[in-house]
Amino acid sequence: MDLTGENADGNPEIFLYDTTTDSVQQLTDTQMKGAALPSIDASGTRIAFASNAYSLATPAADSAIVYDTTDSTFLNVSELDADAPPVISATISNDGRWVSCVGITDTASVHFTVYDLSVGATYFVATSQPYGQSLPIFQLLGAGALTAPINHDGSMVAFTLADDLTDENADHGMEVFAASDFEYELIQDATFTLPENSESGEV
Repeated sequence: MDLTGENADGNPEIFLYDTTTDSVQQLTDTQMKGAALPSIDASGTRIAFASNAYSLATPAADSAIVYDTTDSTFLNVSELDADAPPVISATISNDGRWVSCVGITDTASVHFTVYDLSVGATYFVATSQPYGQSLPIFQLLGAGALTAPINHDGSMVAFTLADDLTDENADHGMEVFAASDFEYELIQDATFTLPENSESGEV
């Protein structure tokens, strides 16, 4: 949809509606690629989404992107983890510090990670069994596992899996799990350089 006259190719793009000015701004221009599933922090200054656009990730890959409305810059969050699988969704916490990502590995495992933008750390949350091309992966996506909502301060992530992560899902039904920060496993730490305009270690 070409809401602003800047999306002639009709790609899925990220738009921002400002209720104070009743105006719409197109944030991305993915050039025959796409961007999807945006989430916004409480201040309205950071927006996280998934994109496979060449202009936002090099090489073009399904990456988690954070857009900062204060300086109109993009941060490729996936670059914080060199082993990150292709991302299908990215959800930002209300305080704008944490980004929860859902990725799909080459064996069709669903992989959940959390990024701390204030220090450039990556935390492993959970991963599913390798589904391959079997039916459960499609059931999983249909059951709402496209996103992993994260709470206001990044201390809790909710997600859907058919795995028996807690020895309480023997029938492997689609269930909702929650992981707290006490259960996160640090897998990468400060593997990127903060932008020059960052202050007090914040991106």
